[in-house]
Amino acid sequence: MKATISVLISIICIFNFSSVKSQVATTVDDFKVFDVYGNMFRLYDILDEGKYVFIQFFSNGCGSCQTEAPIVNDVYKDLGCNNSDIYFIGIDFGSNNNDIIQFMSEFGIQYQTASGFEGGGNAIFTLCNISYTPYSLMISPNREIVLEEPEFYDSQTLKNLVMSFGITENLCKGTDFLMFNLETVNNQQLTESLIGEITENQIKIYLPADENYNLNSIIPTFVSSTLSTVYMNNQIQESEISVVNFSDIVNYQIQAEDLSLSENWTVEINISESFTDIFQELELFPNPVNSTLYFNSTENITKLSIFTAAGILIYSNNYITNNQIITKELAEGFYFLKLESGTKFITKKILVKH
Repeated sequence: MKATISVLISIICIFNFSSVKSQVATTVDDFKVFDVYGNMFRLYDILDEGKYVFIQFFSNGCGSCQTEAPIVNDVYKDLGCNNSDIYFIGIDFGSNNNDIIQFMSEFGIQYQTASGFEGGGNAIFTLCNISYTPYSLMISPNREIVLEEPEFYDSQTLKNLVMSFGITENLCKGTDFLMFNLETVNNQQLTESLIGEITENQIKIYLPADENYNLNSIIPTFVSSTLSTVYMNNQIQESEISVVNFSDIVNYQIQAEDLSLSENWTVEINISESFTDIFQELELFPNPVNSTLYFNSTENITKLSIFTAAGILIYSNNYITNNQIITKELAEGFYFLKLESGTKFITKKILVKH
């Protein structure tokens, strides 16, 4: 069932909508929104790259939106994860960034998404006279609306509709590799956690630990930015399962999902010095935490991010107030908190327990 949005619209929409059934396409003027992580999306910037744009208008509490979200995400992945002929974006009505990040996590949305309030989505709904959700539009590079509110009940139907405009199947590419957590194994019991992060420019992990720390049997938690496969010596590595000897340099091979790209990532752990020296005075309390986590630091914290135990980003904010983080909406379990100060960062493990 479509969810009706009760809003008085007094501005004429800049989109001259037409019925899909009439096959009459109309042009669309430019607009911009900001996704839940603060990145700007400008319509014409994408269209000028020669790409189509698929817009999924939705609202947080809409049941049909929750049903369609994973369908749209499947097509987003099958058609290149915004790196090919078409660009997918979700635009919300009536929610803030935190609500939409939770929505994305719960319903498996990986494409760029803007909230109604902080992202500017509400203005686009008003501008376009959209009164219910979900609502879909597909726009061609010449600014024409070629699909409006198409009917689809599964990913294959939607993919066929989109591909009928000459868009080709192109699976997600990329092999970015992140590692957030390493747990030692001692008689099958996990002990103190080592926490680091691998990026393209930072492949050595600096960890605060005793120099006698045993690195022979480590269970790493890692995540790749796409649905890549992680190998070591031709053996598939599973996050939170595979045991690795990190006492020497470790070489990972990351294979993109569509087999188009393979990269090698070299991981070296140096426990004699700590990348966290810049945060020597950092305090996090209480941990475990119920509703509010506080932190003290001599550094000027410019950004904080929260990741699930599987490495999925669920919260990011450049505006830190009162040195506190509200955790009451998080489900119980382990999370990773990343604090940044300019180009410096530290990752800490926290336990949410209500």
